Amino acid sequence: MILIPHLIAGALVGAKIQNPAGIFLIAVTLHFLLDIIPHWDYWDYLKGAISEMPPKKFRQFMGEAMVDLVLGIFIIWLIFKNSPLPHQNIAWGAFCGILPDGLVLLNQITKEKNNYLSKFQNFHDRLHWLFIKNKKIPLWLGILTETITMIVLLFLIWR
Repeated sequence: MILIPHLIAGALVGAKIQNPAGIFLIAVTLHFLLDIIPHWDYWDYLKGAISEMPPKKFRQFMGEAMVDLVLGIFIIWLIFKNSPLPHQNIAWGAFCGILPDGLVLLNQITKEKNNYLSKFQNFHDRLHWLFIKNKKIPLWLGILTETITMIVLLFLIWR
């Protein structure tokens, strides 16, 4: 799943829960639950380790991810800028919401693999394909599921 739904889901958790440890546990768990939903992902077109990408493709990937990250942060700011809720909890929730993808990225960009990060990535990857056996979904379905996820999350925020 792209970063925006994970950021917003984590921010929602941070807005609803006051305990930082609780925010961490729920936002990370929610990340994994969202990844089970069939979706389009950056990893779908990477096909291999990021550390082995040609520089041009790596810059394109990082540029897309940065736009995704900045747009997600901007959306959260728009939603919560006038909120009386603790902004540090919202920010912590958003961070925790994308932390699993950050750990996968860290594992991908390092040439010397860390055993714990590699095991984490294997777990993360298995969840992505829990209900999809051929590891391929049509682009339209991925976009549709992510759009529905975003609508549901935004509905929960404004509820």
